[in-house]
Amino acid sequence: MTANSRRYRKEFLDLLHRTGPGIYIAFFTLTGASIRLDTLADSWPIALILFSVRVFAVFTGSFLGGCLAGIDVQSSRTYWIAFITQAGLGLGLAKQVGIEFPQWGPSFSTLIISVIILNEIVGPPLFKLAIKRMKEDHSPAKPNALTAPQNVVIFGTDSQSTALAHTLFSHGWQVKLAQPRGGSTLSSLENSRKIPVQVVDGFDRKALEQIQCQTATAIVTLLSDRKNLDICETAFEHFATQTLVARLNDCSNFSAFQDLNVLVVDPSTAIIGLLDHFVRAPEAASLLMGFQRGRDVADVTLRNPDPAGISLRDLRLPFDSVIIAIRRRGTLSVPV
Repeated sequence: MTANSRRYRKEFLDLLHRTGPGIYIAFFTLTGASIRLDTLADSWPIALILFSVRVFAVFTGSFLGGCLAGIDVQSSRTYWIAFITQAGLGLGLAKQVGIEFPQWGPSFSTLIISVIILNEIVGPPLFKLAIKRMKEDHSPAKPNALTAPQNVVIFGTDSQSTALAHTLFSHGWQVKLAQPRGGSTLSSLENSRKIPVQVVDGFDRKALEQIQCQTATAIVTLLSDRKNLDICETAFEHFATQTLVARLNDCSNFSAFQDLNVLVVDPSTAIIGLLDHFVRAPEAASLLMGFQRGRDVADVTLRNPDPAGISLRDLRLPFDSVIIAIRRRGTLSVPV
């Protein structure tokens, strides 16, 4: 209730996140210390029976509930796998029973805790299996060896999409515009051979492969958040696209894109960030915006291991080169 009915939801959740680990350690340590090992040695067959009965009951209830709710049989057979894990509330009740009934409570508490331990051992791997069976794991695909260099697919045909397409094309990129069927195509691009416009019937793997998204170096999505997310999920899971960029329409959807390693552009804050950089670092901002003629920004992948351990000042780079950042083993470093 404190989290849902008050305006301090974020602060309350942050407080729980900070204090939770200490409470969990004390709770589980005291609960584990209360187990009577002699009782456990005598009652483990009963614990296995109770564990099996609970698994069967969870399966039966989930399957029947899914069928009554009109869910397909395959999904109903899978749901139960995610419900095996058991911990907090059951442990607390078992501990309380041991305190309230000193004669038989400790033995009963040991038995229930043993069943919960079995559930904790078996539950997490089964939960992972359930996520994979329901295809909700969103595992990234392996990098595609056929990816074409500097090849981008831009979803959307509004003014920003076409302006971006022309800019990338002027920098030597192979650009392709894509739009959902039924959308409006800009007449200025309908007869353009330089920047083709293609229509997609959906955002699943088959539909995106028809416009060769699997070979794109980058995919830019400028549609609604729902459509953008569908495209990014497909590219993330099946194509391993190097760069995914999405224009955000609702800031509440930011985390969903972030989980897929999507570079998110929020129009409501982008202009503020750009102006901030122009004030604090005008030269760098001008370079990134392409305002300095004859100079450009590029990502360079260093595959030769020989320069390892050499200082930047000792590398034989062009005199006017500016190194903005270095990414090594997933860590981004900014030279000073």
